[in-house]
Amino acid sequence: MIWGQCFASGICYLKLQGEVIEMIMQARVISVQWNQLLVWDLRTRQQVLVNTRSVQRFRPGQVVRIRYNGVMTNSIPPQITAIWIFALP
Repeated sequence: MIWGQCFASGICYLKLQGEVIEMIMQARVISVQWNQLLVWDLRTRQQVLVNTRSVQRFRPGQVVRIRYNGVMTNSIPPQITAIWIFALP
């Protein structure tokens, strides 16, 4: 069984039989790099490096929604790999 839950903070979890299978982050783009975006996570208030091939569509200052598999490295800044990203109005 798959179900989802979203909170006012902007974070959403999708679960499959009790296991988190993906997460959604809302963030502001700080910088655009080669195959990476450096973003400011609006919920946790920390920088996160997002690995993605679709960086050319984004600009610093944009607010984006990022879907990823829930895995975040324990590095500084932490890193995630995006499943998809889209800009919010």
